[in-house]
Amino acid sequence: MRRLFYALCILITVIVFEIGFVALSTGSMDLRYKSPVLQDFGYFIALLRQEPLDSLSLFLVHKPVFMIESRHAMVDTNVWALHYFATTVLVHVLIALLIAHIGVVSASTLRWRDMPFAGSVLLLFSSLYLLLTSCCTGGSHWIFHTWLLSLVFNPITSSTATIQLYQSIKDWFVVLQLLCGVAGMYLIIRHRRRSMAEQLIQP
Repeated sequence: MRRLFYALCILITVIVFEIGFVALSTGSMDLRYKSPVLQDFGYFIALLRQEPLDSLSLFLVHKPVFMIESRHAMVDTNVWALHYFATTVLVHVLIALLIAHIGVVSASTLRWRDMPFAGSVLLLFSSLYLLLTSCCTGGSHWIFHTWLLSLVFNPITSSTATIQLYQSIKDWFVVLQLLCGVAGMYLIIRHRRRSMAEQLIQP
């Protein structure tokens, strides 16, 4: 029970940190919560009965479970929105459970560092999707993709170099995102194996 409580606190803390980071970066803090799944729950149930595979694809891939968005007070349009898809929520829950487990099992909290910390950051980073209305109105993208788009479409920060960089790597974003996730999982698994080996060695 204590581990679940810690995991819940960690999960909330991580999401609040992500929201705060984006809000401070954009300067827009008029926050709102939105859940497309709950708002269209009747539609999802009806679709689930008629087309189970299509409904699961819509829920797991195409529709976020919930969104945290900031709207412009004057024109009432989105400034930015963090989209938490099913995979994003799953990664956040697993990371929260992992940190809670290490905190409860490990005798010293100092063991939570280096590889598992870096791995957690990479995993979380690989699962975040962000929309910035100022640069990309076609929907949410991987947060690194959105950040690079904001540089390319910003008349102040845009340059030939940033445009060429974007053009050269735009087709590789899915691969880069996947590599970030794999690298994060590798660091966490490696730390786990090292911890188990240390426990076996200890008398």
